Amino acid sequence: MDNKLKVFTWELTQRCNLRCSHCGSDCTSSISEKELDKDEALHVANDLCAFEIGKMVFSGGEPLLCPYWRELARIFGGKTELGMVTNGTLVTKDIARELKMYGFSLISVSIDGMEESHDLRREKGNFKVCMNAAANITGAGLKAGVNTTVTKDNIGELPEMFELLRSIGVTSWQIQPAVPSGRMKDHKDRLLTADDIWTLIQFAHDRNSLARSPAIFLAETIGYYSMMETRARQLAYGWDKLPVWRGCPAGTNSMGILSTGDIVGCISLRDRSFKERNVHDLWREGLTVLDYWNSSGAFRWRRGLSPEKLSGKCGKCQYAACCLGGCSNVRFCFSGTVESSNPMCVYSSEF
Repeated sequence: MDNKLKVFTWELTQRCNLRCSHCGSDCTSSISEKELDKDEALHVANDLCAFEIGKMVFSGGEPLLCPYWRELARIFGGKTELGMVTNGTLVTKDIARELKMYGFSLISVSIDGMEESHDLRREKGNFKVCMNAAANITGAGLKAGVNTTVTKDNIGELPEMFELLRSIGVTSWQIQPAVPSGRMKDHKDRLLTADDIWTLIQFAHDRNSLARSPAIFLAETIGYYSMMETRARQLAYGWDKLPVWRGCPAGTNSMGILSTGDIVGCISLRDRSFKERNVHDLWREGLTVLDYWNSSGAFRWRRGLSPEKLSGKCGKCQYAACCLGGCSNVRFCFSGTVESSNPMCVYSSEF
């Protein structure tokens, strides 16, 4: 297996100035565990310079609440594709210009429906704040993206959202179904069904076929082997060939670090069992992040996953050897194990 690191996601902080009802990370204004300080974060950044990372994404919490985001941006800006996912509350015109100056290429704002639905989930008045943030991003000469977590509450608003996002110059729109993680565990009645997932796929396919912005990107939680879904992705990326899902990239082509210094294959996998090593422990042993990535024991839960370990429909599927059950976070959040069948797979829902 070629374990080449292509994407790195850095959770700069767990602090957040919102309390969104669907938050999978359950972020708060304060933290219970010590986060990396600036010197420690710069040490991590120095470790990461040993990789040839194709894409670096700053996330949170709210990443702009991290006091040293600028220092990290100076290191990676211009050397890799640098992006950020933000709730939009702090993206003033001045901050947008700074993001441009530090080499960011895409800033994604979380918008979860039209005004009433979005504000109900996030905070009253936040919808207008996010619209203003998107305008500030495009005004600074940056690409503005939007992330939308889809539930029963807002799935019917997607067509109207498309027209709105198009009107304000958004170029990239990722839609992802909510999963029972964090605060969303208390709202399982709002989760999408397999039929709803088909609705998302058809919506993305039909809008992308129009070749109009924004391009709609289906999250890795959606799939995996229907022609419509594959074609929707091809159109979004503008690729000549049809993309083929080749299994969860966590620990094989992607990696992340939590604000506390814990290394993970994917920052969406919040359970303690997915925390590999803490950077402090590596440094005490004279090791770097690159050393750990290349070690035989790294990300064993994923690198050691094989088709015969999968249960249910995924274990019987003809694509099992390639797919390995789709998104690991979906399987874990619904069943407590990455070896279970994937309840959101539209292909498996047909047999």
